[in-house]
Amino acid sequence: MATVHDLHFAKRPEDCHALGGGYLRAVFPSRLKLMHRVITPTESVRRELIEMYGLAPQRVRAIAHGADTRRFHPIEDAGRLEGARRAYGLPADFILTVCALEPRKNIEGLLRGYRRLRGMMKDAPALVVVGGKGWKFESIFSTARALGLAEGREVIFTGRVPDEDLPLLYNSARLFVLASREEGFGLPALEAMACGAPTMTSKASGLVEVVGEAAARVDAGDPEAMAEKMREILSDESLRRTMREASLQRAKLFSWEQCARETLAVYEAAAAEAAGGGSMVRH
Repeated sequence: MATVHDLHFAKRPEDCHALGGGYLRAVFPSRLKLMHRVITPTESVRRELIEMYGLAPQRVRAIAHGADTRRFHPIEDAGRLEGARRAYGLPADFILTVCALEPRKNIEGLLRGYRRLRGMMKDAPALVVVGGKGWKFESIFSTARALGLAEGREVIFTGRVPDEDLPLLYNSARLFVLASREEGFGLPALEAMACGAPTMTSKASGLVEVVGEAAARVDAGDPEAMAEKMREILSDESLRRTMREASLQRAKLFSWEQCARETLAVYEAAAAEAAGGGSMVRH
């Protein structure tokens, strides 16, 4: 059995560390042949596995991740929200993104879109980037400086934050954005939506499958489109209320309980097949 979360190492090798990505590209195909069943988080990753590696379709099952609504839900306690903002030095109004600081997350593209937004909207909220430093993170900070974005005021990098603080930040954001070039699922977008955050994502296939029509979607490579869509959402309180409700309703479609039940069923089928000497994944 294996769970394959995404194939960015094969589809976008330029966005992967040479050692880690190269290792995966070298060993992944042979390991895949050993699997009786393969689970993916979205149908888009399932299709890619079948097309790229010739897997038998009946051996690959898409099982969506969930949102832990015990943690990720609307929070009305203004004191808790203010306390979290104060702890991270955040203003009352901000745009939020949550992701590792690495190339495939397209933070540099988001920064370029945000710089255009500030040209359109002089009172644009600060952009808050939450996430730990990953591979090639240095270029993100140099891009922010090159764009003339004042760190700590216009763009705020918090680094990684404790899991218990994430719901408070999602609830405080005026807009949540995930601009990744590649996502197998996009869990931060779902978590933000479960908190009721108006959400905008790229058109990466995994993200589109998760957010559906409940989020705004733009081309990851089009900073102008990003800026215009952010301006539209930030300027329209009625639109944000509509998006908030759509986010909450969409998030209800995903649960870890359902994910666990479906995953157990796949493991049971794989165990039964292995015990009976069934065929492998590949034709």
